[in-house]
Parts: sequence; structure tokens; C-alpha cells
Amino acid sequence: MGASETYLRDRRTSAVLLIATGLLLVLLYLHTPGPNGPWYWKWHWRRLEFASAAGSLLLGASPVVVGMALCWRGANSAIALTLISIGAVSLKLAVGFTLSKGVNFDFPVLIVTDAHATGYFTDAGALAAEDGVLAVYHQISPMFQVHSQSKPPGPILYHMFWIRWFGFTSEAAIAAALGQALLSALSVIATWGLGRTMGLNTSAAVTAAGLLSIFPGFALFWPMFDPFYPTLACSLIALWMIAMRPRRVFAAIGLGATLFAATLITYNVLVIGAFMVLSVGTVPASARSHSRFSERLRRAIVASVIALTSMVTFYAFLYALTGFDPIQAFSQALANQRTLLTRYAADRPYPATAIFDLTDFFLGLGWIAPIYLATAVRLLNRPLAFLTACQILCVAASSLLPGETARVWIFMMPLVAILTAESMSKRSRHLQWIILICTIIMTIAVHQNMHFLLPGGAE
Repeated sequence: MGASETYLRDRRTSAVLLIATGLLLVLLYLHTPGPNGPWYWKWHWRRLEFASAAGSLLLGASPVVVGMALCWRGANSAIALTLISIGAVSLKLAVGFTLSKGVNFDFPVLIVTDAHATGYFTDAGALAAEDGVLAVYHQISPMFQVHSQSKPPGPILYHMFWIRWFGFTSEAAIAAALGQALLSALSVIATWGLGRTMGLNTSAAVTAAGLLSIFPGFALFWPMFDPFYPTLACSLIALWMIAMRPRRVFAAIGLGATLFAATLITYNVLVIGAFMVLSVGTVPASARSHSRFSERLRRAIVASVIALTSMVTFYAFLYALTGFDPIQAFSQALANQRTLLTRYAADRPYPATAIFDLTDFFLGLGWIAPIYLATAVRLLNRPLAFLTACQILCVAASSLLPGETARVWIFMMPLVAILTAESMSKRSRHLQWIILICTIIMTIAVHQNMHFLLPGGAE
């Protein structure tokens, strides 16, 4: 393709993205039914003052913009990644200050301490003075608040730590919320790491990290654990890919340790196994292995055995120390989840969820990245595009994690960010800036016009 054709192609794509951004802004500011969800589940509309919402988020996003600009100018990637990580945290603080109507922590305290918004703090407060909680965790989990019932003990233990330090106070809630904001920065670094493992160049990997940090779902859900979950998903995929290389025993052991940590924090990320299994036959990115499928399959089996042995060993130590039974805890969490899905079946009607979970996920992505990918199909890394699409479609079709996917599927957003960034690296700088700016604009518009978190469980 000649230079003039490339120029015209990028200009056409820019025009499509700018027009789409304008149309989406009109829909959001008119509170048009549809973008906020289907008939069975809707995010509540609101109208924040534009100057406050836009000014706060632009200030919060400024480290991301500076980091991306430095990266695209060839600056040290570590500096760019550090700025983007700072921006990921500052965006969440900007969201909190906007909703607190001042530089204070009223909103995050309200959400953390509300029994229905998440409930972890409430459950942790009830257990903070008790010993031996892990030994009876599977027996008491049905009595927890809604969100805690289908989770492993990690989120509750996290809040118990702060409550035992500060007491059942607003200070403990603030510390917990700030900790969640800081943890989300690890997802930015993990996205960069996964991108590099997949063969992206340094600039493209930093771009992927920057895109993740400004997606509405990742930026606006605070205080929540969900923006931390990409750290686990990226680590699992990266270690799996490394473990399938020759003589990478320590990577397989690390994969087991990460599985151990992940299943103490959330079971949601286990569905990333679809990507991992399919990657045995379709290795993503430019660092693609040229070994035969039979050899890759053999390495995958060996890595799986080592990883599972590692995970079981860690759990054996934990059981010996605390009496925590991971199998009983997981079985009870599944039973609790079935009960909750039955109770709220009207809010999760299958097969409608298979379609509208995708549209809500696009909302969490800010729409711009999916629209760009749709215009750039012929330029995408095909193995990576195939694996990413299969991962997302498998979760949608199976309805394993239905509803609120702008939040619940945040752990899959790095895959979209990496796929988008890999394609962007082949395009003009002008188009790269258009994608970045349009995504920030959509994040501001969503923040101004939609409630993602409300006390009382009305998310």
C-alpha cells in the first residue's frame, strides 16, 4: 500500500471515529435509552456539572496523556509506564472527588461502608474480632452480603486488615479505597508485561497500558476490586505463554502460585482459561512459536501438571496453617451463585445476556476501541484477534458472568487494549492521538451521565 493510500485510509478511520464520538455524545447527553443498558438492566442516568466532571477527569488523565506522548516520542518506556500508572490512580481519585463534591473521601467511604454496594467491609467488620475465620469460611459464606457470597476470602480478608488497624471506622474505609486505587496501577503494569510477552514492541505495549487506564470501566469503578483483576488475568496468560517455552519450569511454578493467589481473591478470572487453552493451537503475536502442535501440546501438559502441583502445594500449606478448605469454599461459592442467579433471574435473562453483555462490555471500553477494531480488521494480528474474540464470545455465550459486564469483565479489557495497540502501532501518529482523545472524551461523558456505583446496591 502506497503512502497516499495509507494517508487516506488513516484519514477515513479518523473521520469514522470522530463521527462515532459525536453521535455517542449526543446519545449520552440526551439520555437516550440503549447506551445505558437493555430493558432488564440499566445503569442509572445522572447529570453532573460539566466543568467539574470534565475538569477533574482531564486533570486525572493528564499523566496518562503525558506518558503516552513521551512514549510515542521515543522516551524511556519506564518513565512513560510510571506516568500512566500514576494516571490510573489519579483518575480514580478524580472520580471520587467529583462525586464527593470536593477534595474529600465522602463518596468512597459511602460505597465501601454500604452493605449492598459491595458488602465486603460490612462482612469484614462482623468477622474482624473472630479467630479461625478461614477454617469455617465455607460454612458462613451463605450468610454474607450478596457480593461476598460467591467470592473467596481475599476481599473480606483485605478489609479485615484495615479494620483491625483502624477499627470499624471511616479511616479504615478510606485506607481500603486508596489501597484499591493503588492496586489498580498493577493492572497497567501487567498489561504492559503481557503485551511484551505477546511480542509487542515497547511503544505498543505502553500504548496498551495507556488505553486500559482510560477505558471507562477501568477508570470509573472505584472503590472496587474489579480494576485489580486484570493483574491476575494478565499474569496467568503471560506465565502460561512463558511456561510453554522449552525449559521454563519456574514459570510453570509461578503460574501455579498465581492461580493460588487468584483463587483466593476471585473466581471470575478462571474463565481466562479459554484464551490459555486455545493459545496452545494458536499462539498470539509476533513472538509466535514455530514448533509443531504436538510439541506445544506436550509442553502445555507438562506446564499444567507443574502449575497444578504448585497450586496444590500452596493450598496444602494454607490448610495446615489455617484449616481453609479451598474445595469446600469453591463448591459453596458455586451453590451461593446458583441461588443468587435464581433469585435475580429476571435481571439476567438468557439468551438475551449473550448479546447485551457484549454491548455493556463495549460501554466499559468506551466504544472507541471496538469501533476502531471493526474498521481495521484487515490490519489486525490474526492469531491474537482470534483468541481475543473467542475468549469474549465464550464468556458471553456461556453466561458464566452475566450482567454488569462494564464492570465484571474488566479483567478481559487488557486483551482488547493489546489488540488495539498492536494495530495502532502500524498507523499514523495522527490516528493514534484521535483514538486516545476520543476514548478520554467518552470516559468523561460516561462519568458525567451515568451512575456506575450507588449505595443500596443500585449499581
